[in-house]
Amino acid sequence: MTDVRPTPVATIERAVSIGREAGLRHVYAGNVSGGDDDTRCAGCGTTLIRRRGYAAVATTALAAGSCVSCGRSLAGVGLADFGASAPAATPQRGPGT
Repeated sequence: MTDVRPTPVATIERAVSIGREAGLRHVYAGNVSGGDDDTRCAGCGTTLIRRRGYAAVATTALAAGSCVSCGRSLAGVGLADFGASAPAATPQRGPGT
C-alpha cells in the first residue's frame, strides 16, 4: 500500500474521541508519535498500561488484571498475570514481525 497516504493524526485523534464519547472504555490512538497510546482505568483514569510503538509496559497500577487505585478490573486476555507481579516489560509484536 505504498500508494496510500498515512492517516492524518488529527483523524486518528478524532476517532479516539468518538469512541470514548460512544462509551468505549479502552480506546487509544496507538503508533502515533506523541499520541495518547496508554490504557487508563475506566473507573479512575489511572494509567495501567503504557505503550510506545509496538511495546507495551504494565505499570505498578495494574495488578492481577485490576486497577490498584480503585479495584476496577480491566478486561483482556492474559491481564490476570499482567501487572505489579509480572515482568516489568512485555514487548508486543506488530503486524509483519
